Amino acid sequence: MNGRALLLLVAAAACDPPTIPGRDATDVYEFTLPSQPPAVLRWPSGARVRVWVEPSAVEARTALLEGAFRDGAAAWNALAVFAEYGLVHARELREADVVLMWSDVLPPVDTRDCRPSITQAVTTFCVDDFAGAAPRLRPFPLSSSETGNVKMLVTVLASAAADPQAVHRLVAHELGHVLGIGRHSPERDDLMYRTDPLVARPSARDAATVQLLYHLRPRIVP
Repeated sequence: MNGRALLLLVAAAACDPPTIPGRDATDVYEFTLPSQPPAVLRWPSGARVRVWVEPSAVEARTALLEGAFRDGAAAWNALAVFAEYGLVHARELREADVVLMWSDVLPPVDTRDCRPSITQAVTTFCVDDFAGAAPRLRPFPLSSSETGNVKMLVTVLASAAADPQAVHRLVAHELGHVLGIGRHSPERDDLMYRTDPLVARPSARDAATVQLLYHLRPRIVP
């Protein structure tokens, strides 16, 4: 996950006691953005986060990304306690909130002011400051002349296509960042482990973490 914060003036996140699931401290890991002070980033409650899979010239690679997104989205969506969020497939680019793509495909958005630092997979976004209001994610301009609303770019290293199971793990991991998990778990059994994930589905700790995240008041919203 890669984010360049232009300005983060973060107040302490407040819980919503009537709906927050009960958790022990050991059930979750640190998920706030590593800003000063740490910030809670998440989509508004009930949001449908629309993800566009950018086509590749190789049809099989497009199908691989689409399948990885479908499986990863289903796994994360199943954890929403009260439908607080939903990852859905965007029908067209101009309606997308997030773009998922291979690293060797020309981006459909302008990344000059917010460039990905390519690793095996990375989620890129930038934060703008709005005077007197909560910071929000800055939209990526579309490369075409159309108006869009893309806030995040998920890039998967092209060479990973040689291992489809790894692609499924990487995409599922990055979808956790898309939802707002801003750091990594120190536990190898968690999907959000700090290096290459070993599993393709969220663990019990991943579930507890995203559920707690979506019952905290965000400081930064897309």
